[in-house]
Amino acid sequence: RLISAPEFLEWFEGLKWSPERTNAHAIVTPLDVDSCPDGLTAGTKYLNLAQATGGQTFNICALDWAPMLDSLGLATSGLRMEYFLSSLPVVDTIEVVVKNPEGITFQFVECMAGEEIEDETCEVVYNPARNSIVFLDAEPEPYSEVTVTYNLRENFSEVATDGEDAGNGANGGE
Repeated sequence: RLISAPEFLEWFEGLKWSPERTNAHAIVTPLDVDSCPDGLTAGTKYLNLAQATGGQTFNICALDWAPMLDSLGLATSGLRMEYFLSSLPVVDTIEVVVKNPEGITFQFVECMAGEEIEDETCEVVYNPARNSIVFLDAEPEPYSEVTVTYNLRENFSEVATDGEDAGNGANGGE
């Protein structure tokens, strides 16, 4: 019997002690099939699985596979690009700070996932579907300390921004 995509996802995430540590990556025909030879169809199920698990997606028709293999190597090395939040945040209050092993502190500009990111200063995104912070270009180096602070959100029905549902002003942190 074939299983449904949600059943597979549940089984797949159960392979490790923590679902956040399970990612599927996809090297498939992208949704924009025009970038590939005629007759190929998009690998929609694989793309959806990768998105649902925070995995990466790559175009199988790309001429240069070096960048995707470099990225997959980093992703499987154990270094993290995605950090899950323990509570729902007021999005506009999210602050991401990384302290590297040498003690140098970096503050990152956060953007919303799903937005078209045109601002080159945007280095991390908040993904409301996964309640996580994702580093866009490079993950923090090994042994870095990542701190995410934010105001807690009281209304869980929508993504709140500063001035909306700021709650009691309590701060959450990871």
